[in-house]
Amino acid sequence: MKHLWSILLVAAVAGTAPLYAQNTPQGGADAEIHLPDLPEALIDPPQTPAQAPSAPAPSDGPLPQIGGWSRSGAGTTVQERTWDLGLRVLDTSVPQGRIMMGASFPEPGILRLTGEDASVALALSLPADETPPVSFDLVLRSSVSNLPDHSWVTVSVNEQEAGQWPLSNVEGFGTITVPGTALKAGINTVDLSLHQHHRIFCGPEASFDVWTEINLPDSGVTVPAGAVKLTAGSFRAGVTNIVQRGEKIDVRMPEGVSTDTLAAVMGAIGANVSDSAAILVRSPYEPVDRAGRRVGVALRQGTGGAADISFLRSPQGALVMQVTEGTGLADLLARTFPAQDAERDPQALTPGRETTFKELGAPLIVRNTHYAQAEVPFSLPKDWMNLSSQRAMLTLDYGYGKDLTDGSILLVKANGETIILLPLDVDGGKVQPSLRVRFPINLLHGGHNTISFEMIVPGDPATFECPERDSDMLVVLNSSTLNVPPTPPMAFGPQDDELQSIGGEDVMAPAAEPDFVHTFIGQLSLQKSTQGTARLQLAQLPQDFNTLDTRLPLDREEIAHIFQTRGTSAPQGADRPQFFRLNEAEDDAPAQDPQRSDGLAASLKDWLGELVAPEGPTLSQWIVNRSAVAVLMAPTESDMPWTLVSDTTLAPEVLAASFTQFRASDRAQGTRVALRTQDGTWQTWPPTPRPHVVGPIAFNQIFQVVGNFASWAPGFYALILLALSVLSTIPALIYVILTRKDRNQ
Repeated sequence: MKHLWSILLVAAVAGTAPLYAQNTPQGGADAEIHLPDLPEALIDPPQTPAQAPSAPAPSDGPLPQIGGWSRSGAGTTVQERTWDLGLRVLDTSVPQGRIMMGASFPEPGILRLTGEDASVALALSLPADETPPVSFDLVLRSSVSNLPDHSWVTVSVNEQEAGQWPLSNVEGFGTITVPGTALKAGINTVDLSLHQHHRIFCGPEASFDVWTEINLPDSGVTVPAGAVKLTAGSFRAGVTNIVQRGEKIDVRMPEGVSTDTLAAVMGAIGANVSDSAAILVRSPYEPVDRAGRRVGVALRQGTGGAADISFLRSPQGALVMQVTEGTGLADLLARTFPAQDAERDPQALTPGRETTFKELGAPLIVRNTHYAQAEVPFSLPKDWMNLSSQRAMLTLDYGYGKDLTDGSILLVKANGETIILLPLDVDGGKVQPSLRVRFPINLLHGGHNTISFEMIVPGDPATFECPERDSDMLVVLNSSTLNVPPTPPMAFGPQDDELQSIGGEDVMAPAAEPDFVHTFIGQLSLQKSTQGTARLQLAQLPQDFNTLDTRLPLDREEIAHIFQTRGTSAPQGADRPQFFRLNEAEDDAPAQDPQRSDGLAASLKDWLGELVAPEGPTLSQWIVNRSAVAVLMAPTESDMPWTLVSDTTLAPEVLAASFTQFRASDRAQGTRVALRTQDGTWQTWPPTPRPHVVGPIAFNQIFQVVGNFASWAPGFYALILLALSVLSTIPALIYVILTRKDRNQ
C-alpha cells in the first residue's frame, strides 16, 4: 500500500505546475482547485528501529520541498487551512519605527497608542459574499502603569458602538472578544478610543508611561481558507494584509519567463498597495515556508498564445495568482486590477496662496494629554527652493483649557525647528484670537514638510495621579492657514528626480545573478515612478568586477577598496586620547589632543577650503577609509546609466528595499555617489550639493536665484564680491596715477 501511495504521489507531482497547482481546462479566474493532500501516514509515518532509514534523505536536490512538505517528512504535520484576517491602520502616515504620543508603530504589526487619551481608526476586510462572523478578536496589552479601574477602550464597528472593556492585560497580550453584530462583507471600519490613567504620577513623563499595544496581525478573525473567494478582490485584500504585517510578497518565477512580464504584474499590484510593499522573487523549486503563506504570485512561461490570469489555492491554503505570459497581458491586468483614481495630493500646498489646514487634509486637532504631539504634513513642489532669509506666514487659530498648570507651554515647529513658544497658563478656557507667526522660509524645502505642535503641561502636583478633567486641554482649528511664497524652479543637483524615474523596465544586469536582478525589477515596478529616461545598471562583486564601466566616478581599485575596508575601529587603550579625568589620583587630562596642537592653522585651512570648494571635499578625499556593502554612482556622461555595485553578502531583497527608500528621501537630492553601510544607512557625496536651476525663470526671479546661490555658500560669494571690488578699484587707481603723473609734468 505504501508503494501505491508513492506511485500516486509521483504521478500527481509530474502532472502539476512546479509551484502550486494545475489549472483545469475549464478553470477560469474563479476556478477553485485543491491539490490532493498527502496521507498522514506518508507525511510522518511511524517508524520502528527496523524501518528507520540508515541515512538521511538528500535535501539539496532539484525538489528539496514540494508545497509545504519536506522530502524527508520529519517533524512535518498537516497544516490547518485557515486564514488570519488581521486589522490594519487606515491612516498611512502613522510613524514607523519610533514611539510618539498617540499612534505609532514601534515594530511592524504592533500598534502602540500612547497617552491618557488616544484613538485610531482600523480596517477589517472580510471575504465577499460570505456571512460575517459573530465576533472578532482584539489582541492587546497595556503598560503596568495603567490603572485598570480608570483605563478602558471603547470599540465601535462601522460607527456603531460594540462595547467598552477595561485595559487590564498588563502581564502580556490578552484577547478581547468584540461582538460582530455590525460586521459586513467587505471592508469594515473599527474605531478604538482609549482612556488611560496613570496609577501614581501626573505630568508629561506619566503620559509616556501609559500605553496600550495592539497586535494587528493576530487580531481580527480566523476563517477557513475555503471561505476566501478565488477572486482579484480577495487577492488585493490579502496583499494589503501582508504588507500591513511587514511581510514580503512571495513571487515564484521560473527560467524562461520574461522580465517584462514580471514588471507588468508587479506594476499592477503596486498600484493597489502602499509604497512600503516589498517582494521576494524566487525559483518555484525553492522550499515553501512551513508556516504557509496566505498570498503568492506564480509566473508561468507562455506558449505563444493569449495571456491568462487565474486564482488558485495552494495545498497550504494560500491564495495564489497564477499569471501565464502571452499576448494581451496588459489589458488582462488592467481588468483584473482596475486603475485607482488619480486624485490630487490632499497635502499639496500651492506656493503663493494662503492655504488652510483643512485644505491640506488635516482634521481638527484636540489633545488631552500632559504631553501631546500633533503634525500637519504638507508637500511643496520638488523644484521649490528658498535658502534666503525670506519669511513664510502661519496664521494660527487655537485655544486651550482654563486653569492649566503654571508653566504649561505650546511649541510650534516647522520641520522640527521651533518657530514660536506660546504660554498656556494664562487667559485660557476659550479660542484665542488668530495669531500671525512669521518664520524663516529656509526651514522648508521641496517635498515633504510638517508643521508640528508640542504641548507640555506639568502635573499639579506631579507626585499624585491626575484629577479628571471635564474640558479639553488644547485645540488647533483647521481654519489655521499657511502661506509660503513661490520660488524659481531649483533643486540640489541636476539629477534630482532621475532616481525616482527608474522603473523595473529600466534595470540592466547582463552578468548578475537572476534572483538579484528579478528582485530589483519587481521591487522597482511596485513603486510609482516619475517621468524620465534614467536607467540602472546592477553589478555584483567579485564576478562583475571586470565589467564595470571605466567612466564611473570611482575607478575599479577605489570600488574594490571600499568593499575590502570594513571600517576602522576606534583606538583602544593608550592609543585613545583622553580629554577627561574620572579619578582625582590620575594625572591632569590634556587640554586638547596633542595631534591637534595646530588647531588654529587647521581651522583656517578648513575655512579656506570651504571658501574654495563649498560642496565639500573632493570625492577622492571623501572616500578615504570608508567602507560599504553597496555603492551607487551617478552617470558621468549622458549615455550612461546609474550604477549600483553590491556585495554578495547582502540579500537582494534587503538592498532593493533599501534602495527604493533611499531614492525617495531628501538625502538623494544631488547625490553623485552614495554608500550603503552595514547598518543600513546611506552616506552621500557631495555633502552639500550645489543648487541648480531646473526650469525656466522669469526676469524678476533672477535675484532669488542669486540669493539661493549666495545663501548656499556665503563665504564663497563674499570672496567673489571682494575680488570684484578689488578689480573695480584698479581702473580708478590707474586713472589717479596717470593724472597725477600729468600734473607733475
